[in-house]
Amino acid sequence: MTDLVQPVDLSFKGDVAWLTLNRPDESNAINLETAEALLRNVGLISTAGSRVAVISGAGGTFCSGGDVVEMAEASNLST
Repeated sequence: MTDLVQPVDLSFKGDVAWLTLNRPDESNAINLETAEALLRNVGLISTAGSRVAVISGAGGTFCSGGDVVEMAEASNLST
């Protein structure tokens, strides 16, 4: 069985929450799946009592912005 790669990794160290965008092959561009994962993880952080959240990107790039390739392929841009 293979491990499912998550688009956002979350860990806690003391009062600090560490969010890592995990789409290095796409320069950590934010697609719908990543945006939904960020929303879920921010909810977890807010209930965990963290005082600080640090956001980073895997693979040497923080974030290249929105995933325009996925946006262009979307059949319904209104959602």
